[in-house]
Amino acid sequence: MKDSGVEWIGQIPEDWRTIRLKYLFIDRTGGAWGDEAKDNDGDIVCIRVADFDFGTQTIKDGNKTLRNYEQKTIERLKLEEHDLLIEKSGGGEKTPVGRTIIATGCRGFLFANFIDRLRIRSEHSPKYIAYFFRSLYYNGATNPYIKQTTGIQNLDIENLLRETIFVPTCAIQQRIADFLDAKCEKIDSLIANQQAQIEKLKEYKQAVITETVTKGLDKTAPMKDSGVDLLGDIPKDWGVNRVKFISTYNDEAISDKTDPNAVIDYVDIGSVSFEKGIEKIEKFSFKIAPSRAKRITRKGDIIISTVRTYLKAITMVDVEGLIVSTGFCVLRPRNMLNKYIEYFCKSNFFTDNVTRYSVGISYPAINASDLVGFVVCQPLLTEQKQIVEYLDKKCADIDSLISIKQQKIEKLKEYKKSLTYEYITGKKDVV
Repeated sequence: MKDSGVEWIGQIPEDWRTIRLKYLFIDRTGGAWGDEAKDNDGDIVCIRVADFDFGTQTIKDGNKTLRNYEQKTIERLKLEEHDLLIEKSGGGEKTPVGRTIIATGCRGFLFANFIDRLRIRSEHSPKYIAYFFRSLYYNGATNPYIKQTTGIQNLDIENLLRETIFVPTCAIQQRIADFLDAKCEKIDSLIANQQAQIEKLKEYKQAVITETVTKGLDKTAPMKDSGVDLLGDIPKDWGVNRVKFISTYNDEAISDKTDPNAVIDYVDIGSVSFEKGIEKIEKFSFKIAPSRAKRITRKGDIIISTVRTYLKAITMVDVEGLIVSTGFCVLRPRNMLNKYIEYFCKSNFFTDNVTRYSVGISYPAINASDLVGFVVCQPLLTEQKQIVEYLDKKCADIDSLISIKQQKIEKLKEYKKSLTYEYITGKKDVV
């Protein structure tokens, strides 16, 4: 072994040769977004970063985006089977720009403007190079080449490709790639199994919430017809009411006369998740706050996304004076327990109604005035309290099981990263 002189690579086999990243490729080309599909020969599948499956470095299954291109653009950008696609713009705090996939199964497709295509020279193994770039990214070697002047990160690929690396012969590259394919396939299968169990637990949790807030805890209680489509029977001593009659909504908004230097705690839809609630609070002075930062909340309010409703951004606010975007409907319950209302709003019955009455395909949305017309089951306050206590414990138990499985997934992912690194840098040899 010898010292590579590259910090993240470390020791490498003595006979591996030095090469700059750019000499692994015969071509580097930036993508194009094209025009709206026109139902003619210019309509071609366009691969977006959203189509990348970074776990397997392939393209996700499912519907693809059709865009329209001139013939000369199609000829220039169409993909070959083993092209490497690198994300050059986008990224975020937790997932910096620079991730890659290999274009398996994408021959003839095109790729969007946030992506560069790297066409690998025939004397190198495409899969080995793909594994190398995965390790390059996960070891932070792409981070020094990230530039960010606005909300979007951009990768300086030209300078990144000037980096010096070390590679074995093509035959050894292929042996390493084949070995990692077999190992990673097994790891991915274990990860998929854990993920499937998590999804079943999430479905079970939803079923428990829905059953409890619509049928109650006493399975022997006499029932009656609710008179509401899809709700069915409810306990005999329960009532039903519309949201607008058990809460106020969108009552408070920021005044245009607010001190421009006042600091606001702000939450947008992307910072609220169905399962974890409010994950991130941004701090802005009023003068630079997003124009959609309008609604004032109080502790105990329920916020429900009314735009991009597929995100199911629903939670109870647990701090005072938080400002949320106009993409939320803010409910302030009265004469009912806030936590019970939160659970009801997270039930399948309620979220299915939101979906049913949302308008739009790419960005479905619902009017707050329609949302507050939905029905809520109304048990006595004593029973609401019992339901909340039961669901708090039951959901915590399920979340604990989910957390254990997520930890197993993270350990498998770390093992996969470590395994890849050790073999693509020659620290372990394929027997």
